[in-house]
Amino acid sequence: WSDLHTDYGENLNRIAELSQLDFRADSILLAGDISHQVSIVEKTLRLFTHRFRNVFYVPGNHDLWLYKNDYADSLEKLQALKSVCDNCGVYTTPQRIVDEHIGITVAPLLSWYRRPEHGADSLYIPKIGEDATLRMWMDNYRIHWPLPLHEGAMTDFFIAQNAEHLNLLASYD
Repeated sequence: WSDLHTDYGENLNRIAELSQLDFRADSILLAGDISHQVSIVEKTLRLFTHRFRNVFYVPGNHDLWLYKNDYADSLEKLQALKSVCDNCGVYTTPQRIVDEHIGITVAPLLSWYRRPEHGADSLYIPKIGEDATLRMWMDNYRIHWPLPLHEGAMTDFFIAQNAEHLNLLASYD
């Protein structure tokens, strides 16, 4: 499930209304954009851990937005989110799930988009009438990477962070 945006009360309420019994044997992957507020991310994750057997989380761009200088940069916030996950029992690394019916591996991997000016492998497709400079993207104002990292290097940085996870996956074979 992605783009929960539980900073909107009705979205958080919808999750709170989910059965606390029906999904106890199930796993769920929360694929980013829960909230830009760490406290709301934590509240949301706790709602899910009370409803699902396994909860996996990969942060999205909105989760890394900074407000009011709450973190030095977006990577520091990423570390804070990982700590919240650890405290809530939410997985951010590959896990093998085995029961009497199934044996699978769930591998939450970090990623970041590549903007058109940062490489030919960008998946960006311009829309008619859209500002080609992408000045309207909130990420331009709310995401802050530490120096010497910069926007163009973040895709490669996040891919490199997954190397340990991929090695762990190889050990499951």
